[in-house]
Amino acid sequence: MILATPTGSESRWSPPGGLPAFAQGQRSYYTAPIKALCREVLRLCKAFGSSNVGMLTGDASVYPTAPIICCTAEVLANIALRDGSRAHAGLS
Repeated sequence: MILATPTGSESRWSPPGGLPAFAQGQRSYYTAPIKALCREVLRLCKAFGSSNVGMLTGDASVYPTAPIICCTAEVLANIALRDGSRAHAGLS
């Protein structure tokens, strides 16, 4: 599952309802603009636990095998282009 927030949206969503794929044991990607990425990672860690949240940027990765990945749309696009259906991101 992919959940994306546009720039300036302040991404006010309810985390438990926002990532149903996580509840089903599937990997979820949450994309946010780079400016908001750290704030969103902290919010996701608080909601789902830090052991369930990873972060990918163009320069670094933290827990890249986590079931919830917070990244920019560009990073997710690169994953999709590189891995196709193996990306396990609800892409086909």
